[in-house]
Amino acid sequence: MKPWLFGVLLSIAAMFLGYDLGSGTARLLGGEPGIWARIGKGCIWGAVIGGLQWPIVRAVGVLPVWFVVASAVGFAVGYPFGQTVQATMLSVSNLNWMWGYGSALATFGLFLGVPQWWLLRRHMQRASLWILFSMIAWMLTGVAWMNFRAGDGLDAIVYGVVAGVGLVWLARSQPPNAKVNRSVKETVVTTLALCVFVAGSACGGDLPTRCTVFTVSKGGKVFFGGNDDYINPDSYYWVDPGDAQSYGAIWVGTPDNVQQGVSEKGLAYDANGLPRVDVNPHLERKPVSGGYSSYPIHILHECVTVEDVITWVKMHQWHSYMHDQMQFADATGDAVIISAGEDGEVVFTRKPQGDGYLVSTNFNIANHANGFYPCSRYETAQGLLGTLVNQGGVLTFQDAANVLDAVHQEGRGSWTIESLVADLPGGVVYLYYFYQFDRPVVLNVAEEIASARAGGPLSKLFPEDVQQEAARRHQRIQAQRDRYAMLGKVWLGLVVSSLAALLIFSIKQKKGLIFWIPVVSILGPLGLLIWLIAGRKRKAGSWQAVLVEATGDVIPTIVAFVAAAIGLILIPGASGSELLQLLLFFGLPLFIGWFVFQGLLLNLATKKGYLRTLLERFPHTWVTANLGITGIFGLVTSLLSMSIQLPLPPWLVIAWWAFTVMGALVSMLLLLIYDAWSVHRGHLAWSILALEEGEVTTAPWRKLWWWVLLSYGAVIGGIAGNVSIQRIILK
Repeated sequence: MKPWLFGVLLSIAAMFLGYDLGSGTARLLGGEPGIWARIGKGCIWGAVIGGLQWPIVRAVGVLPVWFVVASAVGFAVGYPFGQTVQATMLSVSNLNWMWGYGSALATFGLFLGVPQWWLLRRHMQRASLWILFSMIAWMLTGVAWMNFRAGDGLDAIVYGVVAGVGLVWLARSQPPNAKVNRSVKETVVTTLALCVFVAGSACGGDLPTRCTVFTVSKGGKVFFGGNDDYINPDSYYWVDPGDAQSYGAIWVGTPDNVQQGVSEKGLAYDANGLPRVDVNPHLERKPVSGGYSSYPIHILHECVTVEDVITWVKMHQWHSYMHDQMQFADATGDAVIISAGEDGEVVFTRKPQGDGYLVSTNFNIANHANGFYPCSRYETAQGLLGTLVNQGGVLTFQDAANVLDAVHQEGRGSWTIESLVADLPGGVVYLYYFYQFDRPVVLNVAEEIASARAGGPLSKLFPEDVQQEAARRHQRIQAQRDRYAMLGKVWLGLVVSSLAALLIFSIKQKKGLIFWIPVVSILGPLGLLIWLIAGRKRKAGSWQAVLVEATGDVIPTIVAFVAAAIGLILIPGASGSELLQLLLFFGLPLFIGWFVFQGLLLNLATKKGYLRTLLERFPHTWVTANLGITGIFGLVTSLLSMSIQLPLPPWLVIAWWAFTVMGALVSMLLLLIYDAWSVHRGHLAWSILALEEGEVTTAPWRKLWWWVLLSYGAVIGGIAGNVSIQRIILK
């Protein structure tokens, strides 16, 4: 491959994957504009850029660790600083917004380029030019963001071309300072790229709220209902009285983040959060003032019926993206869901005329791949509304409230902050706070608009006892979250202490640390205990060798399981795709175990080359990945499903790590049986790496095929065990 093409491709991958992984990190840290979220995003984004650009400059003698660290630290400071520069210029000056945007981009390039230059200057004669290349690359990337759709890859290509060509030119403008071991370096680079790709995929995707919205009509009665499910303890209520040119409305949410609204004309609005997708903004149409949340406000100001809404949307410019789907309903019983179609155009899904219903949850009703499909709340609401429409009797607001009650959330990832039922022909709204469906506040929309009260917390609309009960419910949810956070902190402390103890006790005997440091870093105190039992002796007995082999075989599965659990939550559509779940939980352990641990870490002991090690170790990795996931999946999956929170807090992820290590004890029992068989026949691997002497040997395919079959039997047993545990929990 041509050097310049190699540099461009690596830089493209660095920008694309760095942004994706950094954005996922920001969400885990509470989301932007939080300072820790921005620091975390900058740190990860910079580390990925540094890691993937290092192969371009490796020939001149730049150490990879320092290049990655310098890039991570520089951008961890530069990214939030650049955002602050942009915000400051917009708030304190009359300059066009592009000045602030351009300044932020230049800051990004400067803070990333300077620490990299500091390392490159010792090895390149014209290293200072890299700062200029870096700043230009970032500013041109910004031009791509402004003129084309964000996330379509063109921005990464622009950065890759400028930064890649510039870095290759600088690196090749003078001879290298030292010879490079290409096989080892390429192994590291290949594995790093694979790890970054997996991690970036796992952390990608937006985190939508869990909301349920419906419209139901029967015999002249029309009710619009919606649950606002998120992680806040309260919401906000305000009245927009309108004027001579616009209709008045009552709103739940805030003007910059509208949740629900009902106008004086009986037009209602609510929305479901979805992963972000790009749409055609149709810039040739009439522009709309304000940001994303201004659209439903404009619509309720100007429209009376659903037909008016559809006409309004078709006449006006739309967003360049959507991260939700909007449902509107009017007093006649008509309703529509506005969402992004597969082709990037806005589409309209209409409620059937006459008696009937329309339901939306957190998957795109027009494109199921956009969101979390299937959805149990959707199925439940569909069934209940179908029964209401088909049975005899008059439809009442309590019927609609009962549907919302059946699909409300109580802390599994989020909770129902408030619920709204609107009698659209009657102009009456029923509000419920923290799923207390027996204590509604009843509001007459016309009266609220006529004597508009001051906006304030939604909770203040309710009696004191309702507020107190809501506070108790929130405290119970928060107490459960605090327990998981405490477990995460304790576990991290145990891991750090165990690692420190290992290093202190190994001052005089450092042999095998290349194996034991990853073991203790992943298994924590359990890894330290195994080291005390089997790792301190210069020559291990057969049973100690079996224990070491089982330990080395289980740690890839622990890493893979935690990564799979995160991916299941964060990857759009993963929870609704059985194939993707199988790939995550049963394919990822094999992938990580084979490419990373067997192919990279064990390759240091075999000294046979990366590809040869992969080929020889594949059957062994296949067996151990299946046996490793058996105990973990059977015992830990239920614990994880009970503790899901959105956004995903870092301490909860660490608690999942602790759960997984505990579940790995059962997996190790299975692995001990297999590894005892293997060691008895003279096949050793991790013991060789731990002792740093001897030769790695692996059983061939002809001796392991029946173990592969047995391992799948164990997997089936693990799945059955998980089903049994789930049933016990439900009872």
